[in-house]
Amino acid sequence: MRSMKVWSLLAGVATVTLLAGFDCIQGGSQAVCGDGFNRATGSGEFGETEDARRVEEFLDAVARFDAEATTLIGQAEDVCRAIGQDIGVDDADMPVGDAATTCTAVSEKMQADMQAFQAADVEMIVEVALPECTASLDVAAECYARCEAELDVEVTPPTCTGGEVYVGCDVGCRGECHLPEVTAECHGSCEGTCTGGCTGSCTGQCSGACQGWCEGECDAFDRETGECVGTCTGTCHGECDATCEGACYGTCEGSCDFGCVVDVEGGGCEGECWGTCEADIEPIRCQGGDVQVDASVECEAACEAEIAFEAECTEPYVFIGFVGDTEALIELANAYAATLEANLPALIDLVVQMGVVIEATVDLVEAFGGGVQAAINLSAKAAACAIDAVSITVEVDIEFSATVNATASVATSLDVDTGVEGREH
Repeated sequence: MRSMKVWSLLAGVATVTLLAGFDCIQGGSQAVCGDGFNRATGSGEFGETEDARRVEEFLDAVARFDAEATTLIGQAEDVCRAIGQDIGVDDADMPVGDAATTCTAVSEKMQADMQAFQAADVEMIVEVALPECTASLDVAAECYARCEAELDVEVTPPTCTGGEVYVGCDVGCRGECHLPEVTAECHGSCEGTCTGGCTGSCTGQCSGACQGWCEGECDAFDRETGECVGTCTGTCHGECDATCEGACYGTCEGSCDFGCVVDVEGGGCEGECWGTCEADIEPIRCQGGDVQVDASVECEAACEAEIAFEAECTEPYVFIGFVGDTEALIELANAYAATLEANLPALIDLVVQMGVVIEATVDLVEAFGGGVQAAINLSAKAAACAIDAVSITVEVDIEFSATVNATASVATSLDVDTGVEGREH
């Protein structure tokens, strides 16, 4: 639906531009815009007026969206193809240059293979800790300062609404301290592999008694529940009374290879302080919320897109396991274990990044009317550049949204819900 409205707008503005004295837009943006909009560099200089600022940021955002979307599409095709080749998808079903078709073929093969596992009474367990993405308030301030002539970002700086603000903090952190990826001593939650004591549920190798479900051999069982209460030779899914090496759903008292989070009340934090800090150290970032500034619709759209392009995300954590006798499907099980360990983190990371871009560019698409109108107010040359920018964005967005849906469907085939969807066209 949205694409139809955009194309209707595009046709109307094209008429205005032609009446202004241009015969056509042969050769794309370079022929009409000269030093203005092109897919590689964005906009040129249109002046310092309010309309000029908004047009420049709008065109720059379109150029960045084109570049970011194209890069993500290529990366999605690569990772889907790598998985597809490992699990036996026919090369003919993964055409070069078609990420959506390639990822869809992989998703369909996975769904068929999951049914084969189920028929053989084999369950493949895929546990994923999704990446957490943060936005820079500094990037937001710089963008809005360029775009909005009347806005003083020092008086009304960007805010993080509905999320957590964090900074680097060496004094007086109150809240959560997110430590570096590899932490020798973690006394908190661990998103990755915990090696040591685990207060809570452990999914991994337990050196002592495992109380729960043993994926392997257990030397003692509870007569009433059938749960393992002894030594588990394999993977323990439950409480471990000694050293756990794996995912700890509780408090990890040992080393953590990824995502150690410790509650602090006024101490120093060698990682990222999510909360308040007595001595702020740049950069200030927003996690799990929206960066907001009281600005025009066009500037909000352009800057939200730029903020998303500069977002930083943690790496995902992935655990793969099988329950049941895999002997009949051992080759397929081994293929899945190897390819998902190698490629699923990259695919999950891509889907989350795509979701950030999709969400942040909704307003960019909806702000086409204001962006083009500002260009018309500015000059015929700026209007021509805006028309070209709209055309490029619609073209890229159709392919990008299809790729987002297809890539996310691969994760969904493994019962991994990323919550990411592309736009409808």
